[in-house]
Amino acid sequence: MNRNNRSLFFLVLLITASTAVAQQKKTAAPVKEYTIEQFMNVTGVRGAGFSADESRLLFSSNRTGIWNAYSIAVGGGEWTPITASTVDSTYAVSYFPSDDRVVFTRDRAKHHLLERPRDNPRRTGFITAVVVWVATVFAFGASDRIFLALQISYTLQLWVFRVLFFVGPVVAYVVARRWAEDLRRGGEHPLRGIQADVVLPPRQPADARAGTDAARGEG
Repeated sequence: MNRNNRSLFFLVLLITASTAVAQQKKTAAPVKEYTIEQFMNVTGVRGAGFSADESRLLFSSNRTGIWNAYSIAVGGGEWTPITASTVDSTYAVSYFPSDDRVVFTRDRAKHHLLERPRDNPRRTGFITAVVVWVATVFAFGASDRIFLALQISYTLQLWVFRVLFFVGPVVAYVVARRWAEDLRRGGEHPLRGIQADVVLPPRQPADARAGTDAARGEG
């Protein structure tokens, strides 16, 4: 096959492939689209287990906004709520093998994803102590650079870092914990900059001014 015939062959092959792809796109079924509201407005169902006599099915669902355990007849029908929690998610595990008792799990632990350091002073102090301890170890690893930059003898650095290794985390824990406790008691926000205040416009009615003063006192 010479060069011209080879080029013609590849050209015909390309045209045929393009035509097939275009035809497939024309015949493809349209994709149904959903809004975000429709996508989020769904009821989740998970887990399944049969009762001892295999007449009912155990499962979990968030139809009320919180996961709870339900059962339903094998032939269908209304859902029978087994738990009715409004706070903690409850997940069904299984029926007992010989009766209709149910095993389920429930997470009753507190999860504060947006906790501030002041909300848990002990944890704040512990984390600060760990950071100081790690920083001390890394700083001692750079003792040669400290010697070259500041002309501090290696022996002096050794004794200083030995003391900091044990004393530094303890001091950091006490200081950070007390600072967090003081913030929690005082309700101050030192990282928010200038404290906001209410500026009254001139000639404001007395009742509105009294309401603003009360709001300022609560803040």
